[in-house]
Amino acid sequence: MLYSFDIQYFEPAVQGLVNVTAILDLPQNSIQNVKVNPFVVDLVNHPFIKAGLKQMPGNQQELVDNIRPFNSIVPNTAVKVSCKYQASSGDSEYKTFVFNISFVYSSCYIPSNNPLVFTCGCLYDAYERLFQSGHYVLTPRIPNVQYGWTVGHYYLCELLGACELMEVTRCTNNGILVDSVAENGTISSISLNQNCIGQLRPIRLNDQLMTMMGFNYVNNKSIYGLTGVNFFEGVLNCNGTAAFQVFVKRDTVGYSLIVYDSAANNNCRLLKCFYLHELQELLQKEYHASIRLAQSQLISICQFMNDTTRHAKIVSQIYSVISLCYLQNQPSKPTRGQIITYVASHFGITPQEAQNIMALMHC
Repeated sequence: MLYSFDIQYFEPAVQGLVNVTAILDLPQNSIQNVKVNPFVVDLVNHPFIKAGLKQMPGNQQELVDNIRPFNSIVPNTAVKVSCKYQASSGDSEYKTFVFNISFVYSSCYIPSNNPLVFTCGCLYDAYERLFQSGHYVLTPRIPNVQYGWTVGHYYLCELLGACELMEVTRCTNNGILVDSVAENGTISSISLNQNCIGQLRPIRLNDQLMTMMGFNYVNNKSIYGLTGVNFFEGVLNCNGTAAFQVFVKRDTVGYSLIVYDSAANNNCRLLKCFYLHELQELLQKEYHASIRLAQSQLISICQFMNDTTRHAKIVSQIYSVISLCYLQNQPSKPTRGQIITYVASHFGITPQEAQNIMALMHC
């Protein structure tokens, strides 16, 4: 559904005040859900947007209350403006993702405030998880290519309140055998029948996972015939023989294995993948090589995935939890300390963690 709000700001290109309508295309079907959408709250608290909202006559003090349903179509004159999320400031594209909103200007020119940048530090992985889910902002639909169960492939098993990393160790007609790695480091050998197999989920590739698997990020370099490319490079063994380099291009969405081919454009082929088992399958097909992770890597990755899941839950629910805190304290208004204590208790984190997260999320 479409939602909108208006801002006014001084535009250097025209040396005057400009009225802008921002239009958001969101999965939420109610304005109440929009107002607790963490990406929307970030947007209205962006310094440029926040100042523009306050500049508008008749603006609402609560920034999200300026958002309303947009009961029309997006005009052809609308300009796409990128919202770029990043883990840290700088010109590297490492640990970043982007989605678009639309700006409709009172006059036609190229906007100077594009992209809008959001630096979310330790919460980046949680934001990326919510972004990829497609439940908060619109994201591209990606395929999940199935290759059948293969020894050495890694999957995720989502349990109640936690997840475990699974490595396929044997495949039979009666089921598959996996080594299950828990967050606390416990490794168990489990036989999965056809009913249990359905609990396994593919592992979505991301920059942090690539790094934890031993790949090094290279920003804006040339490789083969490609120029200005962001990619990961790693060293793998081919059937246990001499080590060789593997290059994985970082795309706007997903990744591409870069395979040298003198007959192809730019002297290479780009083989798209979005999940770890897809990358493993491509490496086996092209190089007869495999990714085999050490026990310490498996435990660290499992801990990372569980931490990300917990933080994503906090990021997605914190505004609703704070609203509940206000409701339960009526008719008085809770103090800052009471809100921090309530949030910490609700999510099972320390008050200091709650305070840090609330500061990052404009609470």
